[in-house]
Amino acid sequence: MDDISVQFDKLVSKAIQKIDTDMFIQLDAYGENMVDNIIPLQRGFKNLTGNTITSFAYGIYINKGLEQVGLYNGEKAIRSKLSKGEIFRGIDYDGNERRGFRADVDTDSGYGKDTSIKFLQNYVPNSKYAIVFTTGTEYSEFLETRRNVNVLTDAKTTSISNFIQSFKPIN
Repeated sequence: MDDISVQFDKLVSKAIQKIDTDMFIQLDAYGENMVDNIIPLQRGFKNLTGNTITSFAYGIYINKGLEQVGLYNGEKAIRSKLSKGEIFRGIDYDGNERRGFRADVDTDSGYGKDTSIKFLQNYVPNSKYAIVFTTGTEYSEFLETRRNVNVLTDAKTTSISNFIQSFKPIN
């Protein structure tokens, strides 16, 4: 039989594993609800290509390591991000006719979802447990700073109360 210190260390290790697992489950449910329900409903913008809304994503980090990436679960973007000066004509992501929209923002011309994933893979949090929300379009910053439109800002305020309400006791 192991001495008391070895038994204690084993018990602490099992308790930490249980806490990590329960934290992951709680954070994942919370993140999924935020990117599929809360954030899209709060948005203050119309969709053109769909890259901003489809790039809503979250990353769960435990011990500073990325454990999970969760993505918006809606329709895919209709095309890649527009490049600065590019003109879009046709039916937009929301199903509306666009007669001519000229892009004001320089982008990487990729898909927003890919940019979100890359950001989350490279991000390193400062705490043991973290959940990070992002959007993968350069246009998001333009909307918030130049057009004063909500993309993720209101989600921060809402997320605090939703986060606390989402937790359940550890069994």
